[in-house]
Amino acid sequence: GGVARWQQGRVTQVYTTANGLPNNQVMSVAVGRRGDLWFGTGNGGVLHLDEGRRTVYDATNGLGHPDVRAIVETRDGSVWIGTLGGGVTRWKDGTLTTVTKRDGLSSNHVLTLTEDPDGTLWVGTNGGGLNRLRAGTIAHFTSANGLPSDSVFRILDDGRGSLWMSSHRGVFSVTRQQLEDVALGRASRLTPRWFSSPDGLPGGGALGGTQPAGDRDPDGRLWFPTLRGPAVIGPQHPVHKPGPPPVHV
Repeated sequence: GGVARWQQGRVTQVYTTANGLPNNQVMSVAVGRRGDLWFGTGNGGVLHLDEGRRTVYDATNGLGHPDVRAIVETRDGSVWIGTLGGGVTRWKDGTLTTVTKRDGLSSNHVLTLTEDPDGTLWVGTNGGGLNRLRAGTIAHFTSANGLPSDSVFRILDDGRGSLWMSSHRGVFSVTRQQLEDVALGRASRLTPRWFSSPDGLPGGGALGGTQPAGDRDPDGRLWFPTLRGPAVIGPQHPVHKPGPPPVHV
């Protein structure tokens, strides 16, 4: 059905293929720092609206794949576009550069993108776990390193030194220090905090494949969509998860 603008209590504008949208299935929406808009579609690439100018990026002019699932503008003015099948494409001043498995990405199926304050780009994939892009190098974190799932739907910074990720197997958090240690070879495995059905997560897993698949509110709480409604967790109130209780016969 395209994308609609909600303004002052009503819909004031609808974009569809009839007025410039390349595909009516909108999977991701992002707002740039200058107020420009990016609409990622299911099979038509991405539409960029900038002060009335409309530009479509797809496989014909540099986009890795027309199925766009994640868009984020980084501090250097670049816009990173995650695609389901063509890796991640960087837009900078109208020039597109694509990073795929050939360049070291663990999977070409990208579901979510998040930037750190230091410029590190975190890439969540479908089947390839978590990727870290920093200073031209790529590090991978998968179930082989202890990640609960190799499909990462959303990555949220809790502001307390940890990244929280959602998946079909639940929600889990990993400290940046653990990720750094594994990336540098100082450790071989991660020890994430993992929350699923026994911890109160509705249905045991989260939903993803569109942007955003979760968000952080002004109070620091993290919200994730599930098949049974939204789930919320407050990282400011640490939850102690003990190991299995001892067995006494």
